[in-house]
Amino acid sequence: MFGKRNKPSFTVLLVEDAPQDTEIIERVLRKYKRADFQVEVVSSVAECRNVLAERTFEVLLLDQNLPGESGLDLLVGTATKTKLPPTIMLTGQTDALIAKEAIIHGAYDYVSKDNITGHLLPDTIMDVIARAHADATDREAQIEAANLAFIDPLTTLYNRRYLSDAIQKECNRANRYGSAIACLMIDLDNFKEINESYGHPEADSVLTQLAGFIRTTVRDADIVARYGGDEFCVLLPETSAEGAHLLAERLRSGIASMNLVVGGEAIRISASVGMFSPPTAQPIRPESLIDHADEALRRAKVAGKNTVRVYGRPGTPATGMAR
Repeated sequence: MFGKRNKPSFTVLLVEDAPQDTEIIERVLRKYKRADFQVEVVSSVAECRNVLAERTFEVLLLDQNLPGESGLDLLVGTATKTKLPPTIMLTGQTDALIAKEAIIHGAYDYVSKDNITGHLLPDTIMDVIARAHADATDREAQIEAANLAFIDPLTTLYNRRYLSDAIQKECNRANRYGSAIACLMIDLDNFKEINESYGHPEADSVLTQLAGFIRTTVRDADIVARYGGDEFCVLLPETSAEGAHLLAERLRSGIASMNLVVGGEAIRISASVGMFSPPTAQPIRPESLIDHADEALRRAKVAGKNTVRVYGRPGTPATGMAR
């Protein structure tokens, strides 16, 4: 943000209960030539929380000695609950230990009130803003790296690596609490012909359209992953066999009814679905979920494709029971 003469402008929340200190701080910041500071002043931690609940600031100047809760109380009490702006603690000359505690609990820096005249305070603000921006960039890079590790780049569904971890976690939970779990394996029928007729880019478009349909059809709690090629896996926590079968039929019929656009043409495609829902009374092995659902998928292919098969029993019509 830029103010007069193209100087950068930053919003500052000052928590200070001493009027004379407030006046000195505001005067020092007004005289600073490298930036303009838009300062809002509150006199207590309670007021600070109220203001931060409604608006954001680029820097928080936090006095330690305040009526009621201290500045350090705010840092300690909100460290894991509310994200504070980058914070600079304002301390007394003898508050070295308080300053150290403030840094430990999330403050970026501290300035003794004996040194707030001159350029030290505004220079510290500028340094903290720069560091906070760098930290935010690093966090975004870390999040992006994590996404790349667990997200399939073509469909933006989870990838096989994430699925493996999720299956282990959900099987452990199902074994612990005796809850139901199910797995679906979905494979497009005759997808090789689309690749050969339209080329890989158009075939990839089919996969992205299919991924979008599956994602919007399942629950938020369900885990959808691209298993490989044109094969997808849907992990269904807390889902009965009847409910999983219902969803499998809904996905199969929905895919068969999709109006896909490939190479400027409208085409239809179908999918085969294999399902496995282990008995809740028996221990569930993570590898068996995929293996048995995949075996059911192979039987669906053999049965003529565009069908659902359930591991351990014939492919019967859905019962109509809700998940």
